[in-house]
Amino acid sequence: MTATKADARNLAPTQRLSRPATLQINRLEDGCVIYQPEQDRVHFLNQTAAIVLELCDGHHDGLAIAAQVAEHLGPHATARKVSCDILQRFLAEGLIMVAAEPPGVTVGGRKRPVKKV
Repeated sequence: MTATKADARNLAPTQRLSRPATLQINRLEDGCVIYQPEQDRVHFLNQTAAIVLELCDGHHDGLAIAAQVAEHLGPHATARKVSCDILQRFLAEGLIMVAAEPPGVTVGGRKRPVKKV
């Protein structure tokens, strides 16, 4: 699976998201600590941000991630905004990227057609 770096302002809610394989994730009781070797940076994530990062596995899109965050925070509009803000920040920091879409994958509840070349 190939992933691409995306501009956080252009992130579509139906794009599947993934983490770079090089991230070193250390889970804690109340979140996690992430080491980004390429930038030699350390990030401290709270529990909600850790859930979002865990869901960026190449199989979930922004809508699915927002739904999971709503289960964690409660079903209100704030949960969607929180997850969107976290995803945009993660993209800007290089902690996640847009995963390449294989042909015919289901995204946002709809099956994308296979394009013939």
